[in-house]
Amino acid sequence: MSFDSLGLAEPLLRAVHEQGYTVPTPIQLQAIPAV
Repeated sequence: MSFDSLGLAEPLLRAVHEQGYTVPTPIQLQAIPAV
């Protein structure tokens, strides 16, 4: 799973990629969809 599939807004997705993150942690996978 990637950050692209979590439904983040484009500015957030761009910032995540700019920081070099590609795969969310298990905690992020559970928490982000709830937010």
